[in-house]
Amino acid sequence: MIKNTIRFKGDSSIWVIVFFLSLFSLATVYSAEGFQTVIMHFFKLCAGIIVLFSVHKIPAEYYSGIGRIMFFGSAVFLFILLLPLGSLIPEINGAKRWIPLPFGLTFQPSDIAKIGVIMFLSRNLIKHKTSISQYKNFLKYLLAPLILIVSFIIPHDFSTSVIILFLGFVLFFFGGVKISHLFKTIAFVFLFFAFLYVGIKNIKGFSDLFPRGETWVLRIDNFTKKDQLNKSYNFQAIEARKAMSNGGWKGVGPGKSLHRSTLPEAGSDYIYAIIIEEYGLFGGGFVLMLYLWLLFIGNKIYFNIKNNYRGLIVLGLTFSVVLQALVNISVAIGLFPVTGQNLPLISTGGTSIIVTCINFGFIIGITKNIK
Repeated sequence: MIKNTIRFKGDSSIWVIVFFLSLFSLATVYSAEGFQTVIMHFFKLCAGIIVLFSVHKIPAEYYSGIGRIMFFGSAVFLFILLLPLGSLIPEINGAKRWIPLPFGLTFQPSDIAKIGVIMFLSRNLIKHKTSISQYKNFLKYLLAPLILIVSFIIPHDFSTSVIILFLGFVLFFFGGVKISHLFKTIAFVFLFFAFLYVGIKNIKGFSDLFPRGETWVLRIDNFTKKDQLNKSYNFQAIEARKAMSNGGWKGVGPGKSLHRSTLPEAGSDYIYAIIIEEYGLFGGGFVLMLYLWLLFIGNKIYFNIKNNYRGLIVLGLTFSVVLQALVNISVAIGLFPVTGQNLPLISTGGTSIIVTCINFGFIIGITKNIK
């Protein structure tokens, strides 16, 4: 009976990916942050694996209901973050993204919102497949829910709102939404962000609507202009490049990073730079390969599974993990401006680890019944 209870079901390749990402996580966090942090990180990983195992046991028939709960629940919590609640919702790193919990813990609703959006939109794509050929129904059943969540997130977390938007359009494309609908909506989104950028930069008082707006503009400007003179602002990017340059092809070896003490957020936002410094381009390439392998598996499942709803969920969840990883890696190597996105299952951060494991749990749960 115990053997049947702890049996690992589902796609074995995904379990392998989780295993190797977790190993890399422990080794790199220990090097970047030290013994005390890695112990806490180990317990968070263990909690995440327990959550993953529990979620993958949930019958897929319940996913539709769970998705709606996660969507509307996260919407409520995200709205709470917008309220002027003073010290009840403290700012962390200049942003109100976290809801405080007992015992000094925090909860980031936008992470749950990613899963909720994917499952809710996947359900609506299948349920309203015929009617969404009309733009008004596409707007009602798909675009409006997506914009609702994004509008709650964007004042304090620009990068996450863009990622969720992108995930929504990925689902729209694979879910059979008319290309004309997509082009029309994408054009509107680009115009909106262009207006936002110009407004924050040039209109006095406009940035009050978006507390983090000036930070976004500054990051984009520094990145596009490659303003090396502003070394105080570009310090993280400069130190990350130094770390990766020091690693070369083979790396300096585990635990031998020279830049872990000078690189801010070495265990989270810039952990990939530490991976390359210690394990070289070979180690960095191996980690990237794990994420791309996950993307390949997700696409394979989507095209082979008979249940379109579950296929869209797998596609969306794998894209979510891989896209976040690619954004983090791109920031570390200087292809993107600073975003604050973690490297899934490798960076420190309790909510991020738990939510990533929930992602994997749902994916593996769907693969249990695929032959």
